[in-house]
Amino acid sequence: MSKPVYDLVVDVKKWELSILSKGVITVSHDLSVLEGPIPGILPA
Repeated sequence: MSKPVYDLVVDVKKWELSILSKGVITVSHDLSVLEGPIPGILPA
C-alpha cells in the first residue's frame, strides 16, 4: 500500500545545528519555499 507524500522545492538560507552537553539538539533555520507542495507517491 502506498502513502501520499508531498515534495517542496526550498532555498535554504541558513541552517544551524547545536548539540548541548546534556544531549539536547537545537536546529535553527531560514527557508524559502520556491515550489510546492508537489503531490507524489511513496512506494510501499
